[in-house]
Amino acid sequence: MLLPLCFAFLAGALLGLLVQIVIYFYKQQTAENGPFPDVNKVTKKLIKEWGKIITNKYKDKEKNNNLDLEMFCNENLLIIEYDQLGLKSRKITDAHVAQTIITTPGYADNDLISINLRLQSNSVFVFNNSELLDNAVSRLFQNYHKLIVGFHYPSIGRVYEIKFRMDGSFVTYERFNVFD
Repeated sequence: MLLPLCFAFLAGALLGLLVQIVIYFYKQQTAENGPFPDVNKVTKKLIKEWGKIITNKYKDKEKNNNLDLEMFCNENLLIIEYDQLGLKSRKITDAHVAQTIITTPGYADNDLISINLRLQSNSVFVFNNSELLDNAVSRLFQNYHKLIVGFHYPSIGRVYEIKFRMDGSFVTYERFNVFD
């Protein structure tokens, strides 16, 4: 009786390890200096508004501490450009995917979210540290990647990360292989 339980535990642990290995090897990023990711106009507008909010948070710190304008702010944006065909084939909506992100442990502890509720969307998410953003991307992979779910659905979209500098410029990274 104990042997099947141990075997089930070991199988679960191995599957978890396999998922983390796959995430590690597929977590490729390409940097683009400044241009917006390939997203719609509404998402671009939200990126601009979040950029102003994030960089304004550091204006006083920058002046008082003589910080380098090339330094990155702590807050990063996670952007999802959804593919409607992929969502429909899985019989889900962008709200389902957004729920996976906002239920990431620690996500709600960000003071910028509660202050700027009007900027909440199912496509743009603000994180107050990179580790938390990585955890959210990992959760997306674990819930929606075709290797994990076992079906060959079309991709449900593309994932980007945006890091703002204190001078207001930003760098865009695409997170590959999150959904496909």
